[in-house]
Amino acid sequence: MNNYSWLQQRLHQIALSSQMMREATFEIENMLVPSISQDDRHVFVTGLARSGSTALLNALYETNIFASLSYQDMPFVLAPNLWSKLAATRNDTGVVERAHGDGIRISAKSPEAFEEVFWMTYDQRTEDIQEKFNAYIQLIIRRYGKSRYLSKNNQNVR
Repeated sequence: MNNYSWLQQRLHQIALSSQMMREATFEIENMLVPSISQDDRHVFVTGLARSGSTALLNALYETNIFASLSYQDMPFVLAPNLWSKLAATRNDTGVVERAHGDGIRISAKSPEAFEEVFWMTYDQRTEDIQEKFNAYIQLIIRRYGKSRYLSKNNQNVR
């Protein structure tokens, strides 16, 4: 996944480094993508670093019950539906070992902890944070045609 072209690197920089850009993409997607009914039995995986949370995430994701952000949603993880329409269809089925050197193999379709971008953009002091987070979950389950959300965020450990 470290083999991004110069253009891809600039796109990531534009999409992720600006608070205003992250907020704008989320707000635009939230206005344009209709909400759907969802099951509120979402699963949130958390743990200390190197505790096996990624292995658990992958095992749950492989059940095909859950929607979760994946590498193909980068860099517009706050607008996964719009990005899926704009981005060239990627048939990247190449599997590589992730940079951690821990033997876990990933591809563009592997789930990952990109929810962190939401929390970088909106923090707990945001007035309507719960409403925004529920809308974010809606966008992800809409993108993947599921009714349950799966998240891994080791930052949830407090």
